[in-house]
Amino acid sequence: MTNFEKKLAMRQTLFKKKSTKDSNIKKRIECIISYSKNKRENNLMKRRNIQVTSKNEKSSLKKEFDLKEALNRLPQIVNQLSCENPQLQFQATQQIRMILAIETDPPIDQVVSYDIIPTLVNFLRQSKNEALQFEAAWTLTNIASGTSKHTELIVKSNTIPVFVELIRSSNEKTQEQAIWALGNIAGDCVEYRDLVLSFDTVNYLICIIRTTKNLSLKRNAAWSLSNLCRGKPSPDFEMIKKVLPILLELLKTQVKLIIIDACWSLAHLSSNSLINIQTILDANICPILAKLIKMESPEIRAPVLRCIGNLVTGNHKQTQMVLDCNILSSLKGLLLIGSTFFRTETCWALSNICAGTYQQIQMVIEAGFLPCLKNIIMNDSFPVQKQAGWALANMIDGGLKSQIRYLANNGAIPQLCNMLLINDGLILKVTLAAIEKVLKIGEDDAQKNGFIQNKYIICFEESDGFQKIDKLQNHSNRSVSMLATYLCYGYFSDDSDGDDDYDSDDDDQEDFGMENGQNIFKTFFQQNKPTISILNYPKKEL
Repeated sequence: MTNFEKKLAMRQTLFKKKSTKDSNIKKRIECIISYSKNKRENNLMKRRNIQVTSKNEKSSLKKEFDLKEALNRLPQIVNQLSCENPQLQFQATQQIRMILAIETDPPIDQVVSYDIIPTLVNFLRQSKNEALQFEAAWTLTNIASGTSKHTELIVKSNTIPVFVELIRSSNEKTQEQAIWALGNIAGDCVEYRDLVLSFDTVNYLICIIRTTKNLSLKRNAAWSLSNLCRGKPSPDFEMIKKVLPILLELLKTQVKLIIIDACWSLAHLSSNSLINIQTILDANICPILAKLIKMESPEIRAPVLRCIGNLVTGNHKQTQMVLDCNILSSLKGLLLIGSTFFRTETCWALSNICAGTYQQIQMVIEAGFLPCLKNIIMNDSFPVQKQAGWALANMIDGGLKSQIRYLANNGAIPQLCNMLLINDGLILKVTLAAIEKVLKIGEDDAQKNGFIQNKYIICFEESDGFQKIDKLQNHSNRSVSMLATYLCYGYFSDDSDGDDDYDSDDDDQEDFGMENGQNIFKTFFQQNKPTISILNYPKKEL
C-alpha cells in the first residue's frame, strides 16, 4: 500500500477529529439516539485535536505533563471541576483536555465515567470566562471524536445548540473549536448530521468561510461543511443548492487542505440522486474538476475522481456534460499511476461511461482505453480487474456491431475469457452476456458472408474460453450456470453429434440420455435463444 493509500484509508476511517426550546430539542435528541443505537461504532468522518498544548501555553507545561500521573490524579482533578474557584476550574479542565489530547488511545471511557460532560457543557455557557469556555469546548470536541457511544453522550447533554451559539463567539479560537465539535457530531451518523443541520448551522459556516481571514478557522469550517454534506439519504435539496456556491468559491482558493475538503463535499453530494447530479452540473463545477484532476496532488485527485465517477452514474445527457469537459484524457493518465485506488476508481468511472450511448463508447475507444483495460484484466489485482471487466462488458453490450467487431478483433476476446476466472456472480453474468453478443455477431457475419464457421468461436477456443464456460455450467449461481449452458449448447456444440430423428413426444426419451439429450438441449436453445443484456443492470455505485 502506497503512502497516499494509507492516508486515504485513514481519512475513510477517521472521519471525526478531536479537539425554552430545550425540552423539544431533548425529545428530538432522545428519538434520534434510540434510532441510531444500532449504528456501527466505526468513527467515520471524525478528527481529534491532538495538540497537548495550545499555541499560547508555555512549552514548560507540555514538558511537565505526565499522562500516568494525571490519570492517577483524575479523581482529584474531577473534584476540582466542581469547586467555586474559576482558576481551579480552568486548570482542571485543561488537565482533562490534555489527557484526551494524547496521540494514540486516549482514555475517553475512563474520563467520561466520572460524568463530567454536564459540567463541561455548563462551562461552555460561561461567556465571561473565555479561557474556560475554550478549554471545555476543546475537551468536548475530543470526547465527540471517539466512538458513537461517546458522541451520544455529547448529544444527550444538549450540546449542539450551545456549540451552534458559540459559532458566533467573538473569540476565534472558541469559534473554531465549536465548529470542530459540530463536525465530529455530524460525522457520526446521518441522524446527528440532520440534527446539526436543523440549527441553521450551514448558514453560519458559510458566513464564516466568506468573512474570516483566519485560515485555520476557514479550513475547519470547510471540513465541518463536508461532514454536513455526507451520508445517505442526502441532506435536504435546498441545503445542497445553498452549499454549492460556497463550494465553488472554495475550489478556487489556493489552499490545498480547503480544496480537498470542498472536493469531498462535492463527492458526497453527487453520490445520491440524478437531481443532485444535475444541480452540481448546472453550477458549472465540472470544468473546475477537469482542471483539479490534472493536479499532481493525490489528496486532491482522489475526491475529484470520486466526484467525477459519481457524476457519470447519471443519465446519458449528464454523462455527456462531464465528457464535454475533456475528462477522458485525464482518466487515461490515472490508469498509469501506481495506486490501486486510482486505477479502481478510474475503471469504475469508465464502466459507467461505457454504459452510455454508442457515441460515448466511441469516445472511450478513440481515447485508446482498450489496451489499458486489456492489461488491467490480465495483470492487475481483483478490485481493478472487476471494474475493468465491467467497462469492457458494457462497451460490448451497448456498442454498435462495428464497435463490437473492433473490440473482438483487437484483443477483447482473450480478456473476456480471463474474466471468466473471476469468482463473482454478477461479473460472470455480464461477461457471459458480452460473450453471447460477440458470438451472435460472429454467427451473423458467417451466414452473411458464407463462412463455414463463426470466426469468434475459434478465437474463444484458442483462449480456452469453451473449457472455462463449460465449467461454469456447474456454478452455484443459477443464472451463471444457465447462461453457460446456453452458450455451450448454442454455440460450441457439434451439430453432427447425436440422433437428429429424436422424437420429443416419446415418453421413453423423457429422461434425456447422453447424445440425444445434448441434441435436444442444443436445438431448444438455438430455437429459443434468450435475450441476454447487461442493460438489465443499471449504472452502478462503487
